[in-house]
Amino acid sequence: MGAIAVCRGMANSILSNEKVLHSSVSANEMSRLMQDFSKLNRLSGTGAEREAANLILDRLEEYKVDCEILEFEAFLSHPGPASLEILEPGHRLVKCITHSFAARTPSGGVEAEVVYAGSGMEEDLAVANARAKIVLVDGAASPFKVYRGQCHGAIAEIFISKEEVPHEMIVTSIWGTPTPESASRIPAIHVLSVARSDGELLKQLLQTGTLRARIKADVWTGWSKIPLVIATIPGVQEPDKFVLIGGHYDSWYQGATDNATGNAACLEIARILSANRNMLRRGVKIAWWPGHSHGRYAGSTWYSDMRFEEIDKKAIAYINIDSPGCVDATTFIVEAMAELRRYTSAIVRRITGAPLEELKPGRWGDQSFWGIGLPSVDVYSMLPRDKRAAVGGSGGGWWWHSPFDTLDKADLDILARDVRVQLSIILGLVNAPIVPYNFVDVAQEILQTLQSLQERSPGPLGVKTLVAKAGRFREEAKKLQEAVSRMSTMITDDSRLTQVNDLFMKASHTITPVLYTVSGRYDQDPAWDQPLLPGFNAIKEIHQLNPESNEYKFLSTRLIRERNRVGDAFDKAQSYIEIALRKLSLISGDTAPPPSRGM
Repeated sequence: MGAIAVCRGMANSILSNEKVLHSSVSANEMSRLMQDFSKLNRLSGTGAEREAANLILDRLEEYKVDCEILEFEAFLSHPGPASLEILEPGHRLVKCITHSFAARTPSGGVEAEVVYAGSGMEEDLAVANARAKIVLVDGAASPFKVYRGQCHGAIAEIFISKEEVPHEMIVTSIWGTPTPESASRIPAIHVLSVARSDGELLKQLLQTGTLRARIKADVWTGWSKIPLVIATIPGVQEPDKFVLIGGHYDSWYQGATDNATGNAACLEIARILSANRNMLRRGVKIAWWPGHSHGRYAGSTWYSDMRFEEIDKKAIAYINIDSPGCVDATTFIVEAMAELRRYTSAIVRRITGAPLEELKPGRWGDQSFWGIGLPSVDVYSMLPRDKRAAVGGSGGGWWWHSPFDTLDKADLDILARDVRVQLSIILGLVNAPIVPYNFVDVAQEILQTLQSLQERSPGPLGVKTLVAKAGRFREEAKKLQEAVSRMSTMITDDSRLTQVNDLFMKASHTITPVLYTVSGRYDQDPAWDQPLLPGFNAIKEIHQLNPESNEYKFLSTRLIRERNRVGDAFDKAQSYIEIALRKLSLISGDTAPPPSRGM
């Protein structure tokens, strides 16, 4: 089709569809699932988890949504009873919990001196002389701190919660099922957590002299089959393309706000979009992930592995839905990759008018698709900063990952608002004739990161050449953005727009793995956060080494290879953008389309 019809009504059409979807949101429908889930302690690999999966499946079938259950074997861990006995000075018992994937103690426990290691980072552990000790650490148990403690030879770590409840945690750094290469990072030390006041007591006892303790921890770790529920709603015009939406349905205790509210939100989104599927240009797939809290994102990782090609060629974005609808959640955090951050934030502001914080995506929350290159969007409604606890979910509520995460911590009106926000984000992604990626923002983020690295980089590493490549990428991205803006008042059924969107996806899927991962497209990085372009993180180490040493030269070789990986990705992504720009020029009828290097 050669001609393009100018249509200022395109935006109005999307807003009209949005109103229909928003008016369909039912708090009562969502409450049904939440009430059912509140009766189930949904640990992965248990009968309660399977019952929860069947409840979701039954409801999807009631809504006439195409759905299926996929089963697979996952490597899981459940914490059991734990005890902390102070032997010196005096004698007392301190309440505690242990954690998924912590090492199990012998039946008689382990006994050792306790030392304090501050925040549990490298320098703290070195000063504390952690070897063969039980190490007391401030803050929630984390994979990185447990791994550091293990590397320093600690036999156990006791973490002090910042709240009066210790939070259930998973302490392995291995993302999904271990491989032969990652299995060495399975924790080999014992891990406990105590409440804030009990932690302060332990610190006071340390000040009086030697502190000795005996700890016991019962942890089950092994294999179990778990069910993953998938709903599919195809689009009308591009049925093979889809937005992937997901949220974990395993939980700790009732898990009302982490993540029964998210499960109900996903179910409501499925109900509404299925009933209005004639509105959808592209499709959606909605996943209820198992193995999140007890298998370190086992469900989403398995899906990423087994559906790699489909996700790579057909998925536009991943939207994670975790802990919406909490009481007093009056602010928002947008954790979106740069190409979708401005788009997402604009929708949140328009729908809610609420205060908003923008962050780069963190390495948590079933973000199992970075290696494939799928851009991600997380929108969290949060308690105000002055009411927020130091926790990872439940909107910042102190009750996160504890027995207190009950139905009274959820607010159905806030949940309905959060679902409307998600519906608007989804609607734009599936219905915009041109997928709303903004590569200028990606290029700017890359440039800022590289310029910071260049200041610390030895000349031979060639970061300067990457800065030049990123600059050229930004210039092409600006041209592309201008071309997209010129077409924003146009609508067309020209089949070439599908080709343009394919190129957009290829560019994003090429840049994202180098911008966010070290392992790349076919593996998973450890479960701790890293800076952008993490393959260059070791630049900060190289200045501490003798340039004539083996260590310096070995590290230089690795960094040069990373430079080549990143530079190659920039070149390929720029080529995709140039071809897309040429196609847009031809579609719009420009007489002099920009030249393309081709691919």
